[in-house]
Amino acid sequence: MEHTPLVTICIPAYNAESSIRATLDSLMAQSYPNIKIKVFDNCSTDNTVEILKEYSSIEIELNQKNIGAEANFTRCIQEGEGKYTAIFHSDDIYSQEMVSEQVKILESNDKLVAVATHAKEIDGEGKVIRERFLPKELKNSTYTAINNALFVDLIFKYGNFITCPSVMAKTEIYSNQIKIWNGSKYGTTADLDVWLRLTQMGELAFCPKPLINYRVAEVSYSFREKKIRTTRHPIFKILDKIVSSHQLSTRTLDHYRFLFFKDRALISLNYIKKRERQPSLPLSPFSISLLKTALSTKWHLKFYLYGVIIWGLSVIRAPFK
Repeated sequence: MEHTPLVTICIPAYNAESSIRATLDSLMAQSYPNIKIKVFDNCSTDNTVEILKEYSSIEIELNQKNIGAEANFTRCIQEGEGKYTAIFHSDDIYSQEMVSEQVKILESNDKLVAVATHAKEIDGEGKVIRERFLPKELKNSTYTAINNALFVDLIFKYGNFITCPSVMAKTEIYSNQIKIWNGSKYGTTADLDVWLRLTQMGELAFCPKPLINYRVAEVSYSFREKKIRTTRHPIFKILDKIVSSHQLSTRTLDHYRFLFFKDRALISLNYIKKRERQPSLPLSPFSISLLKTALSTKWHLKFYLYGVIIWGLSVIRAPFK
């Protein structure tokens, strides 16, 4: 076993002048001694590249043209070096022990192909807002090893609970087997497709320590998209594929229906906020399946109650233009 195997941190970047310095400072302060940082700039039009040049120890990869976010993430997957590769984002802040904790976990178990960590959320100014949701099944003192069957069960129960820029994986798995970031097919949930494929090759460790401050701000595409989306969430492209190809339990299908109800409620809320008439009413919350699932955890009950309120508001507004 290598004592300090090389870890490559790949960062896709585009117009990140407001945040990338804080990200790089947190990575330069890592306690782990054997790190290579590579930033893939996608033709930024602001001062991102000038900021990158302030850091003599990082490698700057300049795309000759803007190749789009999907292709830039794919470059990160394919151009890792050493034993492990992490694809971190240009607007998050990483704990000093982030890399060392992840390497320690990966080195402890040969079955592990990747590791993700819990996270806190910060606003645009870097202030901690809250801890991200942590499924009760993963509240372990060290880490939980997740195989494909458990991962499928958990994503049907909670959706995508993995914080994308918290994942470190074996470089050979990324470059030789994962190969691409399939955003054209799965949109904003392409990361979930990667995690699923990883669990088909081995186990994914989840560390419950919040080792990353994940930025949730108006400049974030995912944040803006959540506030305005009126179409079905792209996660269902993945869930529907699993439903059609697997014999799933009644409980798992109940969880699928609950996620669909939750998504319809969010769509309805966005219509209400935009003061637009919704083409169709949201899914009724009054079914035995939804009620049973709602009572299974506090997380489900919270979203069920939100959904009931939104459903009521939508029914009231339905006759009016």
